[in-house]
Amino acid sequence: MTDCDTGAVCTIAKFSQTIDPRTLFVDLVKAAEGESGDIFFARNVKTREEVAAKLIPLTAQGKMDIIVHELSMMHASQHPNVLRFLGSYANSQALWVVMERMDAGSLTEYLPSETQLPLAESIIARVCLDVLQALEFMHRIGNIHRDIKSDNILLNRQGQIKIADFARSAQIDGATPARRSVVGTPYWMAPEVAKGDFYDAKIDIWSLGIVVFEMVEGQPPYMDYQELRALFMIAANGPPQLTEPEACSRELRDFVRRCTVVNNRARDSAEALLQASALIHSFWLANVPANAAVNSTRLLQQHVPGPTLSSSSAARS
Repeated sequence: MTDCDTGAVCTIAKFSQTIDPRTLFVDLVKAAEGESGDIFFARNVKTREEVAAKLIPLTAQGKMDIIVHELSMMHASQHPNVLRFLGSYANSQALWVVMERMDAGSLTEYLPSETQLPLAESIIARVCLDVLQALEFMHRIGNIHRDIKSDNILLNRQGQIKIADFARSAQIDGATPARRSVVGTPYWMAPEVAKGDFYDAKIDIWSLGIVVFEMVEGQPPYMDYQELRALFMIAANGPPQLTEPEACSRELRDFVRRCTVVNNRARDSAEALLQASALIHSFWLANVPANAAVNSTRLLQQHVPGPTLSSSSAARS
């Protein structure tokens, strides 16, 4: 790697391996274009593991601070329901950020639509359970994701569900117990974010409630409006309402209600939802006896055509 000329590049050099990644990863196939760098599928020549690698040109100096932040958050957020960070490598041209490959795509690919069957509540509950377990861990160590949405919830063929994309995440601690910057994707933002008020980790809980709207109705509330109008409506209209609540179980309606309490102080935490949500408990008791893992891919196959399930998706950037 070349000598450091910015603080961010020097920081990256400290925790990146200097082995040329081109000698470790082969069979690169471009999978997606990301905001900070293109994403490729590749294979580790030693382990033969399939991975996803984000290649960030070292000339992209303006994005290096964001990359350093994202790498730091991934390092700190190692959990079974968080996208696994495998390492970073640098050569003279680019920084390679290598992650596990989630080969069943993102949750977005399975949302109900004119051509996609509705998701069963057992699937919705499983997604909520796994995301809550990731959020409970992140919040416990003082991290906020700030961009929970179906695009950032990934699946693989082993039945695992993981959250990804930490570019907008933040830390809260005793010195900074709350944040105020308007960060995230508008339609999933909590009211306190839309208003520019101080907020804490419970904004992720609101966003998870909006993900449930996606899984039930195919899109978040106010998606038919422009972003600024949607932000105003989120701030002014109170909790969003399901279009056909009678089509949903009492447990699912209660979960949405708990997630979308406007007063963030009264909104449940991830820990409280894991302990008290009837939706989570009914799924856990019915499908996870003796803490055995449930294959969410098998559940999805009951409702989603096979070709869709077998499609691949990169780790979203």
